[in-house]
Amino acid sequence: MSFMKLAVLVCVVAMMSLAFYPETLAEPVLPDTPRADDSSAIKLHFKGQGFTTAPPRAGNSTEEKASASGKNIGGRKMGTMIGEWIFTARGDFQIQGAFTAALWASSDKGAKGGSFRLNVNLNGNNRLSFYSEKKEVSTPVKFSISETATLAVTAGTAVGIGLVWISDPNHFVGPSSGGDFLYGSSEHDSYITITLAGAPIVVNISKPEMEKDSIKLVANVTEALGMDPTTFFYKLIIVGPATVLPEHMGVPSISSSDNGTSVTWLWAARKSKAISGEYAITVSVSYDGNISFQNSSKVTITFQQAQTTDAFKNLASAGGGLLLPIIIIGIAAGVGGGGYVLFRAKKKKARLASELAEMA
Repeated sequence: MSFMKLAVLVCVVAMMSLAFYPETLAEPVLPDTPRADDSSAIKLHFKGQGFTTAPPRAGNSTEEKASASGKNIGGRKMGTMIGEWIFTARGDFQIQGAFTAALWASSDKGAKGGSFRLNVNLNGNNRLSFYSEKKEVSTPVKFSISETATLAVTAGTAVGIGLVWISDPNHFVGPSSGGDFLYGSSEHDSYITITLAGAPIVVNISKPEMEKDSIKLVANVTEALGMDPTTFFYKLIIVGPATVLPEHMGVPSISSSDNGTSVTWLWAARKSKAISGEYAITVSVSYDGNISFQNSSKVTITFQQAQTTDAFKNLASAGGGLLLPIIIIGIAAGVGGGGYVLFRAKKKKARLASELAEMA
């Protein structure tokens, strides 16, 4: 092997030992939080004794039922209380604008003039009441409510949605007919939709931190309605001088407490072949594909080339300069057997010279 080829080989080995590591991370520039006059319509699905922002899925939901009996003539107009579904506000919010509902009901014996009264209660005190249309009920029927509302809710308040069943008697005299409220399944998905003045979700992005060959990105999420944060959709987008794919980020980890929710991603920067420059980091959070609430920051990241410890230099100094030739010979021998072929060629030439001398 020529000296030039050996030099090229040594350079290749040295380049393979190069590693990239982020040197500095600038403070992120955070935009303003959503404006107070930004409105958002949030759909809350009845589930158990409360609500969820995740709708029931086909094949992965269980229908629930709450029954109400009929009333005698004296209490027909007041109706029968079916139940109350409650969620506790984690932050302040303002209901302002359209208030709608979809409510499913059935009646085994048939109900004439069946309808719902929906009460909005704060800490057990009634603040708003709405009525659905009237319908003849036997097999499941969908009722609707479409109204407007204005109501301020403070953090820690128990928000209750009470349902009352109202129906007419099946005959001219006698008690009214009972009914069943159906919810929790994809076939009979009962829900309310509230319009909020302002964003119920606020996202803040912390300063990125280094963890070995990765960059830790943390989004701090506060959500006013008190819904389950594990049912939200979290999305991270990084735009910059290098292409960052979803597989470079991994699955985020979610940690929730009374102070909010932390969502953490680990960006495999070295694997994604990141290069220095300014990166725009955007985190969005949504209730099952509804309106996304997001925040963005810009951060300058510098990736410096850092050579790992020069093995050749260390070995040479450790062996008084004697080990370096051994390493070079070993490398040459490992590339296509070049060193071995050279040794055999010299030995064959010497034997041929000896044979010619004997013939002379």
